[in-house]
Amino acid sequence: MDFDFDLEPVAQARTRYTSRPYPHEYDPTEVKRFKRQVNAIATQKMQQLGLEPLDGALEVKMTAYRPIQKSVSKIEHARRATGMSLPVVKPNADNYIKSFLDALNGVI
Repeated sequence: MDFDFDLEPVAQARTRYTSRPYPHEYDPTEVKRFKRQVNAIATQKMQQLGLEPLDGALEVKMTAYRPIQKSVSKIEHARRATGMSLPVVKPNADNYIKSFLDALNGVI
C-alpha cells in the first residue's frame, strides 16, 4: 500500500528534559507538530482503507524532499535546482526517518 504525505520532513531532534511540574522528557515543538500531522494522515488513510494496524515486520520505502535553502547564492540555487549540486547539511537521513517512523508507530 502506498501512502503519500505532502509535508516538509522534520528531523528528530534531541529529546528535551524538564523537572517542572514533574521530571519528564518531551519532543521539541516542531517535531511534536510534525509527528501529529503524520499520525493524523496515516490514521485517516488506514480508516479509509478499512485496515487495522499491522502486526509483524514491515518494509518501508521513503523518499523525502526538502526545499532549497534560502541562504544559498543564486548560482548555488541554480545548481541545486538542476541537480548538479546536492546540499550537504545537517540533519542526516536517520533523523528524518526516525521522526517519521515514530509518528507511524501503532497506526500502521
